[in-house]
Amino acid sequence: MPKVGVTKATKSFTITMSHLAWLDEYFIKKNKKMSAVINELINDKRKQVEKQEPTEYWCMSCSDNTIRTMENSKPVCVKCNTVDDALLRAMTQYQL
Repeated sequence: MPKVGVTKATKSFTITMSHLAWLDEYFIKKNKKMSAVINELINDKRKQVEKQEPTEYWCMSCSDNTIRTMENSKPVCVKCNTVDDALLRAMTQYQL
């Protein structure tokens, strides 16, 4: 019976050989299992991202630096509620 709150699932992802070699050395130095180190790295990155202030963008409609929210997969100005077409094109072009 698995531990409460822990779900095991098959995991697969692509990683470069250089990153894999670095991770292998890191596991040995830390004397930890691969899953523990991967979880630690992901949690550290998640905390870093959650602390980050939202990026402000110049809104042509309301002529102000404002934050964007996503509505129907489109960036929308929180102040005037218009779709930011320039940011939408950049997101589409660079697959953000």
